[in-house]
Amino acid sequence: MTDTSTRPHSHTRAIILTVVGGLLVLGGPMLGGLLGSFALIPGAFNSVQQVARVDPTATITLEAGERVYLLAPATRLGEIDHSDCVIESAPQSTEVEFAAASRLNTRADGLHYESFGIVTARQAGAYTINCAATEVPVVTAPPFELATFFGPLLWTTVGGLVLAAGGVVMVIIGIVRFSRTPQRAPSPRPQESSSEPVAD
Repeated sequence: MTDTSTRPHSHTRAIILTVVGGLLVLGGPMLGGLLGSFALIPGAFNSVQQVARVDPTATITLEAGERVYLLAPATRLGEIDHSDCVIESAPQSTEVEFAAASRLNTRADGLHYESFGIVTARQAGAYTINCAATEVPVVTAPPFELATFFGPLLWTTVGGLVLAAGGVVMVIIGIVRFSRTPQRAPSPRPQESSSEPVAD
């Protein structure tokens, strides 16, 4: 006789595995993308804080090792040099260094801006930039690095795909367990008693 005492538990576990696995398959990538989108907010907010118009001075806050570019209209790059801008105040002495125009470009006020200088923070703190020596419009902007900006989104998306892969495995295991669960054997039909008269 087959012992059927564990069949309800086997069915329940198989169903739970299949359902949870299906949820992970569907929700893993979505959850990873959602968390990654939220992770982009601090970086975007920090980048906005580093964008300023130097007219003729601007103060920005940088962390140690962070950089910020100085940009001018592309049509007037020949009228300005990185030495036209100086650091008035900073936690530690630093200078505006040369940066090629191809390093960074953006649009502001309908004009195409290109980089001509760069400031690297040696210590965290507020940096005041003065470009009073030139009449060319100057703006600051942080470097745009794909790996840094989209890194959080990439890693959380990968994590979501890993969850989805785990969900696929759980679904497969659940289906296999469900299919291997022994089925209840049909009960034998009672034999009909013969009602024919017995001859003497």
